[in-house]
Amino acid sequence: MLGVLFFLIVFLLVFVLFLRAPIIKDDYQVGKWYKVLLDGVKDNKGNDYYFLIKKGRENKVIINFYGGGLSVNNETALNRKSYYIDNIKYEELNHLVGISKDDKDNPFNDYTFINIPYVTGDFHIGMNSENKLLKQDGYIRFIMIMDKVKEYIDNPEVLLVTGYSAGGFASSILSHTIFNDYFKDVQNKNVLVDASLLISDEWEHILKDVWKSPEFITSRIKTNNIVFDNLKYLSENNKDVKIMYVSSLRDKTLIKYQNYLDNKEFSSNVSLGKTFQNNLEVMVNELLFLPNTSVYIWSDVVGDDFLTTHTITMIDFVNKKYNGIKVSDYIVNVINGDIKSYGMDLFMESKKMKEKVYSELSNMKIDYEVVNHEAVTTTLLADKYIEGKIGVRSKSMFMSDKKKEALFILDDNKRLDIKKLIEQINEKGLRLGSEENLFEKMNLKFGVVSLLVC
Repeated sequence: MLGVLFFLIVFLLVFVLFLRAPIIKDDYQVGKWYKVLLDGVKDNKGNDYYFLIKKGRENKVIINFYGGGLSVNNETALNRKSYYIDNIKYEELNHLVGISKDDKDNPFNDYTFINIPYVTGDFHIGMNSENKLLKQDGYIRFIMIMDKVKEYIDNPEVLLVTGYSAGGFASSILSHTIFNDYFKDVQNKNVLVDASLLISDEWEHILKDVWKSPEFITSRIKTNNIVFDNLKYLSENNKDVKIMYVSSLRDKTLIKYQNYLDNKEFSSNVSLGKTFQNNLEVMVNELLFLPNTSVYIWSDVVGDDFLTTHTITMIDFVNKKYNGIKVSDYIVNVINGDIKSYGMDLFMESKKMKEKVYSELSNMKIDYEVVNHEAVTTTLLADKYIEGKIGVRSKSMFMSDKKKEALFILDDNKRLDIKKLIEQINEKGLRLGSEENLFEKMNLKFGVVSLLVC
């Protein structure tokens, strides 16, 4: 017990003396992190709100928006632990990891950093200070920060505006303001959006009625993709800006938020992952029509559900390597004018799997028709997509014995005779699989089992 207490005391001393950034003073040092307080501004818990600055050795700047969830209504505002961060203390050490980590191998180690914490659940773009559940005034804080930033930074040679998760949405939306109102004379302008894709027809309503965002931001929304709309606007109005978009293939965290926007359920599964991948493919194909735009798509599967990690600029940023190139090198290359995309072949791998199924069906001389549709969670919902189609309605049975599991496909109108099946395939002990095993193996529940869900 005394050993644990001693460890905690040592950790607190290290945290206070070395890890936590001090409040900035007139004699601040190059290469050290400092907090810059905003007078009278608090987070939802009453803590002083601030941004962080590290003055670099080069005349190059990164403005980095933090992520930390989303609140789009009173339900999400009330359940902050599930949906968003509103306590700045939880982001106390974010500057020590990811793209802003002090590391000799980090190509941005000598840049000046402006890190902007996120405690408002509004992509940093709200002006709703009246909501008693959560002050969603991220845009007001952003303007106060940028006014302060100009006291420390004049005219950098290179400017990169970036953010991860909710901060990535912010970087797509607020870059235009940064480039035109604060750093108009910068020659080398860049935007990096990391892990930011949510599709909804409600964005205009959320910005206008919930977050009270500025009208000039709300008016940019033309489709159900808020990031694409803003990057398109940025590209059309800032011809010299280089745009980078980074995403994992089936981002598990974003899939949960997408499911909430669609169905008010905060969960993920294989089928939703497939929908996210399809949306991502549409997104990047549209982005690549924009001038000076590139993408870096990566895949790092985190479980049996084939879903992938959330954000790359907040993890082991310096060393992570996919597609034959580190993401850090990809960003450096784009800043230097070498604009190339990576990871588009990941979409092709999914297509190859489909082609393999089609090929096997053809080899077996089985006629088929492909019906493309959005993800559905029951066979009843799937029925509307095959109305009038000629074919046999099928169902899937999840079976197991002591060693393995398998899916069996049969006519929807027929009843499975398990005893006969055991005799035919000579598998003793075969039985209906448990819902626990089904969820473990396929991340599905009874009623939504399908061979085609992957």
